[in-house]
Amino acid sequence: DRVMDILARCNLTQLKPLSGCISDEFGDRDYDKVYVDEIQDCTQAETSLFFLAAGLQVQSLFLAGDPAQAVVEGVDFRFEEVRSIVYKLSQGKETLERPMKLFVNYRSHTGILRCASAVIEKLCSAYPGSARVLPPDLGYSQGPRPAYYMTNGTNSVELRTILTNNERLVVLCLDENNRRAALSESDGMVLGIREAKGLEFTDVVVLDFFSGIPSSDQRVWKTLLTADDQQIIQSSWSPQVETQLKLLYTAITRSCNRLIFVETHNSVAGSAFFSWLQANELAEPLIFEEDNAEEVSGQIMTGDEWRARGIDCAVSAEGPSAISLLQSAVQCFKKAKDSKLFLRASVELKLKEMIQRWKSRNVDKRLNLSEEKEAVELMEKLLTQQLFLEAIQLCDSMGPISSFPNEFNDCIASQLQTLKNIYSEKLTM
Repeated sequence: DRVMDILARCNLTQLKPLSGCISDEFGDRDYDKVYVDEIQDCTQAETSLFFLAAGLQVQSLFLAGDPAQAVVEGVDFRFEEVRSIVYKLSQGKETLERPMKLFVNYRSHTGILRCASAVIEKLCSAYPGSARVLPPDLGYSQGPRPAYYMTNGTNSVELRTILTNNERLVVLCLDENNRRAALSESDGMVLGIREAKGLEFTDVVVLDFFSGIPSSDQRVWKTLLTADDQQIIQSSWSPQVETQLKLLYTAITRSCNRLIFVETHNSVAGSAFFSWLQANELAEPLIFEEDNAEEVSGQIMTGDEWRARGIDCAVSAEGPSAISLLQSAVQCFKKAKDSKLFLRASVELKLKEMIQRWKSRNVDKRLNLSEEKEAVELMEKLLTQQLFLEAIQLCDSMGPISSFPNEFNDCIASQLQTLKNIYSEKLTM
């Protein structure tokens, strides 16, 4: 693990900042400022590394996050842990102020935020300490309540009406399995909820969230949604339902304008959720009539909107979700008719796919001739697009420069020499 390796090299018993342990091409120095968003997805080891990178100076460290959106498996984040890390690593010399709380939401309107706040209340009642209890977010603008709809199977006309023709619409699914099933039904972007975290979309459909929940948790959800707060507090709940509640909250808060919950299969949890929404006036049923079909489906996006969505996806394309997000970015840039960004995203996508394909093979197996030629062509495209760090990544995946195929032309060789001079520690010839 890279983080643990860096921490081991830092020798925490000596309490040195990062600059005292690791040198890079910029010399020995700490970062002036360290800004980290989505801190709730970081482990204690990663948080410790951020503090070291800031030179063990609290005033150089800025962290932002929402524990209610801590949906990364294996991470159970608390802001109190950050204060403990700072105090311990600085031997009590540095203390972290209590986190600043933000209450005004500039992304989602009040109709969506009321629903999100109700989910958070259930989360905090069933799992005390899972998220900080705060006053409900205040929406900067008014807006309609979410809608919900139960349809009979994935091939229904109503489902196709919801999922097609609205170019602003993004479909969010519980996990990767649901995402693959939904891809055939939607003409737009389809993402898993974890993939979409940190992004925002104008219109969102949360598709088959509850029918995708394991059967062992279906009754737990029904009890949770029908019990009052006192009953919830006195009961113990399945630990995986805590993560499911956080995923639901994350999905709800991705929407800026229109939010629709759609279930294509009957489920105990889904029926209970729709009843709970209606009983608490948090959402309204979606009604299909001939005169409102166009209103439901006929939203068109401009080129600028497609470009902005594509940039969001491309910037977020890291980790296990990188390929699917880059695929979405490529489609967005294509619809925006932005040939420059389309080519750039396509090249990055090809790089990710190629490296993933190589990693799935035996590490000792050398590239064959066709793979070498493919790598040469991709390298030329990376350098043409000035994607130098990506070119380095391709080099690292192929092996030492000396083993590169003879097909590299003079132009590529010259540019690789430039890269070598800039990133001498990365590329050795």
